[in-house]
Amino acid sequence: MQEEHGDDLQIVFVEVQGADDAAVERFALGKKWLGTSAVWTTERPVLTNASGIPNCVVLDAEGRVALMGHPITLHKEIEELIQGSKRARAEEPEDLPRELDKAWKSLAKGDFGEAWEDAQGVAGRSQDAGVVSYAAELGEKAKSAAANAVARIGRMVDEGWFLEAQDYAEDLAKTVKGLEEQSDEVGKWLERLDGDEFEAEVDAAKDLAKLERRLFDKGIDPGMAKRLEKLAEKHAGTKAGERAARYAQAE
Repeated sequence: MQEEHGDDLQIVFVEVQGADDAAVERFALGKKWLGTSAVWTTERPVLTNASGIPNCVVLDAEGRVALMGHPITLHKEIEELIQGSKRARAEEPEDLPRELDKAWKSLAKGDFGEAWEDAQGVAGRSQDAGVVSYAAELGEKAKSAAANAVARIGRMVDEGWFLEAQDYAEDLAKTVKGLEEQSDEVGKWLERLDGDEFEAEVDAAKDLAKLERRLFDKGIDPGMAKRLEKLAEKHAGTKAGERAARYAQAE
């Protein structure tokens, strides 16, 4: 489901039987459950009071509990909730002034800079106070969404996902054009990720990525474990090197 729905869904797997992070990673790797944007953790984000596993809590786009129970039993309802959320995001608000149709569609697509510029243009031209107010609100939503997107780059770097951060920043640079502050921040991240500061980390991540594609698909075996150990030695002190060492221990 995570692969199918991408950013329309975020799955968080929670270990609840006392295993530590390393054991969870080894278990997930052994099951070939890594390689997507699903998150694994040993910290419970919510309490369910459920007595068995698996069980799940499904939050809607506003963070409210929408479903709770066995994920397999609820599969159909979960799919319907996801599709409904997608449709809702594509529907224009009933009170949206027609002048802001383009700005709203840009924001819905994630084109933050274009949405802000369109909203600013409407606010500057319109003589209707209600439209001007709505345009200002829409423009601020675009800026806020852009700021949150930029902050995600830093979180990815902190967690050691340097290649992913590069790809994300390159895509984001196209969608924040027109927003000077956010464009500058993305540009600085791209310079840092392509510069000396993270050179060792990026090189290590590139080497590990070559092994991860097969690792996540085929699983761990003695040969792969040795290759991972060598990579960990070569890139000692890097985030990717640390991950490679952990992967190797799962054999």
